[in-house]
Amino acid sequence: MESAVVLIDPVTDWKQVIEAAASLGHSVVAVQLPAETLPDKFQSFVPTALALREAGVDHVLSVEQRDIAVEVSDCVASCLGLPHNRLDCVTARRDKGMMKNAVEAAGMSTTDVFICSNDQEAARAITSIIGKTGPDGRRVEKALLEEYIGGVEFAINLMAVSSDNNAPQRLLVTDVWKYRKTKQARYDQAEICNPDDYPSLLRYATKVTEAVGVRVGAAHVELKAEEVNNGSFANPVMIEVGARLSGGRKSIMAQSAIQNWNPFEALIQSHSMETCEIVSQNTNFLTPNKFVRHIFLPIEKKGRVETIDLDVSSLTTLHSSAMICKVGDIVDETTDIVTCAGFVWLVGDRKQVDEDTDAVMTSFALTVTDNEESVC
Repeated sequence: MESAVVLIDPVTDWKQVIEAAASLGHSVVAVQLPAETLPDKFQSFVPTALALREAGVDHVLSVEQRDIAVEVSDCVASCLGLPHNRLDCVTARRDKGMMKNAVEAAGMSTTDVFICSNDQEAARAITSIIGKTGPDGRRVEKALLEEYIGGVEFAINLMAVSSDNNAPQRLLVTDVWKYRKTKQARYDQAEICNPDDYPSLLRYATKVTEAVGVRVGAAHVELKAEEVNNGSFANPVMIEVGARLSGGRKSIMAQSAIQNWNPFEALIQSHSMETCEIVSQNTNFLTPNKFVRHIFLPIEKKGRVETIDLDVSSLTTLHSSAMICKVGDIVDETTDIVTCAGFVWLVGDRKQVDEDTDAVMTSFALTVTDNEESVC
């Protein structure tokens, strides 16, 4: 019987998953959730049915529902009798309040979560959130406010793998990223790290992943930690965890930086309970042999975009770049990752990446003029 991979809600890195499935000899069935429920800035990442077929997908199905893909995937796998993550923790992998409760119940620290209604700024924030459509297509009916977490932000990505057909799957740390932020708390850069330098963070991320019931596939843990000595970090606190590959092309960049590592093939092998041949039984993390930096290009003020300048033609370590906004767009000042003007990804020798980073920041310029229209 021919085996198949069911790709639910293909967005961003879907081509790499299709290529990995083909290399492993699987057919692909894509299940598309309705793109019209997504905000405009996300719809451009959703492939058409024709694009999916041209990429090698055997069947494309459209499903009229608004549940997000990670929940649907576990439910579909359960119904088909396939390996899946714990269903009793489905909500804990999506709802931040229940996520933190699950982590605290496992004996690890998180921030307090509370609804705040007596502060003017908080009230305005709630008003701006309630009633809108969230990035997963759902209508937002509640708002969650959290205390501010100090320290340095990290993203730790894991994969459930088996190195032996007779051994159960275990969690492997595949790549670690450290973020740098500006004085305005905006994302500035993210760079790949050597996991061996952060043992306490790896242990914490692994326990968090286990606490929310991830048993197969990928996990993405975001946390903050306190710098206690030069380059040493302690007291990690979870921001959130997801049962998925990391966004922001980090899986693609990890593949470029780590010898023989293919996260997309490993993802399929994990869900199929197959052996990941490049990982030995004693390996707890993968070590990059190249340096990677993800550069975030900000929008400094709201208004209409008049000009965009970015010269990447001379960069020797350029992997890829993307501009999200274009001339004529009405934009807001950058406050988070999805409101950036664009991104540049560099991979190679650390010294050359540093030089190319300086070149990117010197060449980038975005001119915005005041505009009375509201941002979409």
